[in-house]
Amino acid sequence: MCMPALFRRNHLQETEVSSYGLQPLLRYTSKLVMAFLPRAFLLLLLAVVCIQLSGVLADGPDRCWCLNSLKKHVPREDIEEFSIFPRRSHCDSAEIILTLKPVNNSSEVIQRCLSPDTKQGINLQLCWNRKNINKTSTFKMSNCF
Repeated sequence: MCMPALFRRNHLQETEVSSYGLQPLLRYTSKLVMAFLPRAFLLLLLAVVCIQLSGVLADGPDRCWCLNSLKKHVPREDIEEFSIFPRRSHCDSAEIILTLKPVNNSSEVIQRCLSPDTKQGINLQLCWNRKNINKTSTFKMSNCF
């Protein structure tokens, strides 16, 4: 029978090792490890699934950002920059989000959605496609006119 090096050095007999209760302890420890491994594997698998799901959910909301879009013209002097988000799985139309210039030295950022079907919306999309070569998320209004 294979015995730990510590016991071989001290020249203990097999019966003496058993009298110390090491064999039952080793058996119990191996059973404990074998019972723990499936649970540890399940916990690791759950962590991997959660990490994968968080990556999927981080891509964007599960709905359109613009619930109500402006149909009227917004003066270009009032627009500081704009963003265009293409159609995605949870939103059937492109979205144009305008960031308006502050009014009366206010620090509040005002954003409005513009309908992509209006004449101004179509013009902004054309400008975006033509001049946004770096594929930035926002685009200064001054770059279009």
